[in-house]
Amino acid sequence: MPIETATPEDLADIQARAELMADEATEPAVRIFYRAAAAVLGDAIRRMNKDTSDA
Repeated sequence: MPIETATPEDLADIQARAELMADEATEPAVRIFYRAAAAVLGDAIRRMNKDTSDA
């Protein structure tokens, strides 16, 4: 799913999955990767919500 067509709810689901994957990862590098992905998704959600509230 392209991020352009994703809803904030879709991104929140993906973010939750990334956080779960980070929690379950055994390798430090994999944990860092998923935590970073979750952080980026969180930022995207905040920006999408800000854009919709500003409109």
